[in-house]
Amino acid sequence: MKLAEYELGEDVGIVPECEPPGQYVLVPGAHSMHGGVQQEVGTDRFVDDLVARMPNGTIYSRGGVAGELVGDPGRRAFSPMSIERMRLAIDRHLKLGRWVTTKGTHELSFVACDRDHGRLAAAGFSDAAPEIKQLVSHPVYGAGFALCEPGLHNGIYYDRPPELADLSPETDTEVIRHTLDDLVIDFPFKDEPDRQNYFGLLLTPLLQPALDEGNRPMHLIGSPLERTGKSKLAEEVFGGIIAGDKTPALRLTDNDDEMDKRILALLIRGRTMVHLDNLKGYIDSPVIASLLTARTYQGRVLGISQMAEPDNNLTVVGTGNNVGCTGEIAKRIIPIMLQPKTDAPEERTDFKHPDLWGYVRQHRRLVLSCLLGMVQNWLSAGQPSGSCPMGGFDRWAEVIGGIMAHHGYTKWLSNAKDWRNAANPVKSDLEALVEEWHKEHGTIEAPVGGSASASVTDLVDIANRIEVFEDVLQGRRDKGAMTAFGMKVLSRSLNMPVKGFVIQRMGQSRPALYYLRKAQ
Repeated sequence: MKLAEYELGEDVGIVPECEPPGQYVLVPGAHSMHGGVQQEVGTDRFVDDLVARMPNGTIYSRGGVAGELVGDPGRRAFSPMSIERMRLAIDRHLKLGRWVTTKGTHELSFVACDRDHGRLAAAGFSDAAPEIKQLVSHPVYGAGFALCEPGLHNGIYYDRPPELADLSPETDTEVIRHTLDDLVIDFPFKDEPDRQNYFGLLLTPLLQPALDEGNRPMHLIGSPLERTGKSKLAEEVFGGIIAGDKTPALRLTDNDDEMDKRILALLIRGRTMVHLDNLKGYIDSPVIASLLTARTYQGRVLGISQMAEPDNNLTVVGTGNNVGCTGEIAKRIIPIMLQPKTDAPEERTDFKHPDLWGYVRQHRRLVLSCLLGMVQNWLSAGQPSGSCPMGGFDRWAEVIGGIMAHHGYTKWLSNAKDWRNAANPVKSDLEALVEEWHKEHGTIEAPVGGSASASVTDLVDIANRIEVFEDVLQGRRDKGAMTAFGMKVLSRSLNMPVKGFVIQRMGQSRPALYYLRKAQ
C-alpha cells in the first residue's frame, strides 16, 4: 500500500494515503514513534483534540451535560448523550488511532472508541461543547432586545421552523388588536383585565431571554366550573401560537422528588413552557415556589446518571377550578379568570372557531408577527416602563406592562390584588383575628385591661368565636388544636404586619404569650 506523510500537531509519521489524516485523534497512552521513541498522550490532550475536530453542530452542552439536537427543523429537542451514543458519534465523525511500529514500519493503527474513551469524551464535551442556554422554536429577543437569528447565538438556539421563515413584525395597532381579539373571541373571560393578562402571557416567552433580571410569574387560568376552555387556552392557543405544538402538561403531585425529575426533564429537552394541569383546591407547593423563583434547576438526568443544572427558561401556566393558594404563591400568580354563562358550558355550540386547533395552526404566523410588532412599537417609543409593579418580578412587569400600556391595554394586571386577597383565605382570617385581638387586648403600647399579652388558648377562643381558621381548629380547643394553631398560624405570622399591627411573641415565656405592636 502506498504511504503518505501524516501530520498531527508536532507528530509526523506515516499513514495509508486512503485514510483522511485530519480525521484521526490519538488515544491516551504510549505511542511508538521512529527509533523506538515512546510518545505519551494524556487524557487532556485526547479530549482537546476530540472537541477541536468534531464537526460543528454535532455535539452541544446544556446545563453541564453533553448532548445532541434531535428532531426535524422547528421541532428539535436537546437529548443528553449516553456513553454509547457518544461512542457512536465519535466513530461516525472521527477516527481514533495509535502509532505503532510493526516489523520496522511506523504507522497509525485504527482504534475503535471504547467505553473509557466515551466517558472521557462526555466529560470533555460537557465543559467545552457550544452551550445552549435556551432552545426555542419561536422568535425570541436576546440581550438588548435584539431579535435572534436562526441557529446558535450567545447561548440561544433559535430552531426556526420553515413556516416562520422571513417573518416580520406587524406594527399596525389596529391589525394587532383585531388579531388578538379574534384569537380568543370564543373564551368567556370574566373581565377585561383577565383577557389582557392573557395577551401578556403570550408576550412573555418571546421576551424571556431579554429579561435578564429575575424570573416570570405563573399565569393561572381559573374558572368556577370544568369544561370552560381553560386547558384549550393553556395548551392549544398558548402552546400552538408560541411553540407550534401543544404546551406539555404536568399534574402536580405530593411527591416533590418526582415533580423535580419531570421539570428537569422538560428543561433539559429545551422546553420553554409548561402547563400545570388541573390544580386542586389550595396550592401550598414548594416545587411551584422554587420553579417561579429559581434561575437554574438542578437534578440528576435519568438515563445517564449525571447531574445537570440548566437555566430555568420555563413560562408556567396553571389551570384549575376555584383555586386558592398561600400568600407566598399568590404573590407569584397572574390571574386569568373565565366565567361560564351557564351551568353546562360543555353544551355550548356558538363558537366562531369550532376547529380551534386548526385555526391556531393556520394563524400562528400572523399572531406572532403581531406580537413582534407590539415589541417593535414599544422599542421605537423608547421602551416606556409599565406602571404596575410586582415584587420579585419587577423587570418582567416593567417590560410587559410597558408594551401593554403602549397599545392601549390599560387594564393589564389591575385585577391581581383583589384576586390575591380572595385566593388566600389565610390572610383574611388573620386580619379578622387581629382586629378582634386588638379589641380585647390592645397593643403593647396601649394594653386593654392591664396587659396586652394573650395566650394561645385566648387566641384560639377568639378564632373559634369569630369562625376563622376553621380548617386548622375545626371548632376544637383541645391540646391538639392549640398545638396546630400555634404552629400553623401564630409561628408563621410572627413579625408580620397585619392591619397596621405586628404580631410578636413575649420572649421565651412558658406557656407562650403573644402581643400586638403598632406597625412602624
